[in-house]
Amino acid sequence: MQLRRRIFHCVLVCLCFLPVATGQTITVRSFLEQKEQWPVWAKKKTPLVIDGRYEGRVAKQFRVTKLPMLLTPSQLTVVPQNIEDGQRMTVSGVLKRSGTRYEMEVSRIAVGRTDHERLESGIAKLGADSPELWYPLADEYAPIAEFYGDEFLQSQIAELRRNAFTLERKKASMDSLLLSALVDKGSALGIDSRVLDAIRFESIVVMTKADIADAAKILLAIRKHLAGWDSKNAPLESAVEKRFLEDPVAEYEGANDQQRRTLHRCFYRTHRLSELLKPVRADGGNGFQVAAAVATELPEETLEVARLRKLYIDYRLKKVADLGRSQLGEVAGLLEEFGRDDEKLPTIQKWLDAQEKRLNNDQLDGIQRSAEEYLWAFERWKHPPHRDAAVDLLKRAWIIANEVAPKDAVLIAQRLHQFGWTRLRKRWMTSEQVSSLPMDDVELAMREGRVVAGMKAPHIVARLGQAGRKIRVISAELVEEIWLYGDVGSEAIMVHMQRRRLQRPDEAVATLISQGAK
Repeated sequence: MQLRRRIFHCVLVCLCFLPVATGQTITVRSFLEQKEQWPVWAKKKTPLVIDGRYEGRVAKQFRVTKLPMLLTPSQLTVVPQNIEDGQRMTVSGVLKRSGTRYEMEVSRIAVGRTDHERLESGIAKLGADSPELWYPLADEYAPIAEFYGDEFLQSQIAELRRNAFTLERKKASMDSLLLSALVDKGSALGIDSRVLDAIRFESIVVMTKADIADAAKILLAIRKHLAGWDSKNAPLESAVEKRFLEDPVAEYEGANDQQRRTLHRCFYRTHRLSELLKPVRADGGNGFQVAAAVATELPEETLEVARLRKLYIDYRLKKVADLGRSQLGEVAGLLEEFGRDDEKLPTIQKWLDAQEKRLNNDQLDGIQRSAEEYLWAFERWKHPPHRDAAVDLLKRAWIIANEVAPKDAVLIAQRLHQFGWTRLRKRWMTSEQVSSLPMDDVELAMREGRVVAGMKAPHIVARLGQAGRKIRVISAELVEEIWLYGDVGSEAIMVHMQRRRLQRPDEAVATLISQGAK
């Protein structure tokens, strides 16, 4: 069929039809619209030139589509044999009327290509460099397609407009403003809304690639046009996200509506995150605050939040000596949270070493303050070596205080006693060591307020007071006394004291202590 049509077209090129001199060519549609003129034209035999579509033969007559009458060739006029339905036909002639019926006597026939072929030819002449000229061409053929109800021609016109629009988009691919304008134009042309959404998205992507990108303007465009940008925790597969970040326009083009909403969020996160990260200091000192802002606004950015917190922790670790107690606690908590427990105790010890170096001036106050830092650390983390270090410092403080500040020494001893340490025999002993001493140990008895053999006279007087009676026996070398306390009975106490004759009375030592009837 196509070969046949081409041969016929070649024949037509050789034919030369003179233009109608007495009438202007009108379309079938225009002819129908002037139906009230038909009687006049028929009566006056007005020469008519009508352009329409061939629609087959009826014996010697033929029809033109939509024309409500038969056309009869004159004796000298021949209808081409190879003409096909739908081909363009321009007929010249006059109307004839018979009652209410009309027919047209044709004196000249010119045959051309179909509207479909003419449209394709017009596109080829315009070329692909001027897609904006394709729209007037489509507009020219649209009324023809509508008048004839030509679905194929209508599809050609729709495709022409789509192709023109696609070429315009391609030409505007690096210009955000042109792409935005194209969206408005596409709406008027009836372009599919998904295509327009893709172009709008592309225009925003182009904005981000400008030499000096306006971040505020980009975020505003995202919030205005990309629905779902604020849908937090929208899932996105890692492979999809990777492809999207490499070529956002291509990935977006093939995504369905739900996927596009997810991509909107991903796109927003990418550009909003860059804004949120701008205040981050190079040393990471404000990493924790920025991490909190990111976690609040972009909770999906868990890796970035972790990186910022690590940055902050590393910053704090470098300056651990300068941290306050609460800051040290914060850093220790972060080390636990991020699985860096093995760094926690060394970090605390480094801080304690720094505090001791700063506070401990080998004076009483400095040693005590250093001990307090260790005690605070022990109370916070329950690490026994911290308590032990504090005890050692308090012992050192007691030695100094015992010489220069006895009252402070008493307080320090009480503090040490809370940790199970007691001062006996000129050394510090643990509760276990004290409990293992014999009950007649003089220092232990003195500490517990008891009297035992071996105590000197002042100690006995300090515990029991002056004796009610004293019995003295003097020999050549010794002075022996029995101190009697209490009335006769089971509660009476007898203390046997002894000293050499040349010793002072306060140097007498108890040799026996008994309780019972006198």
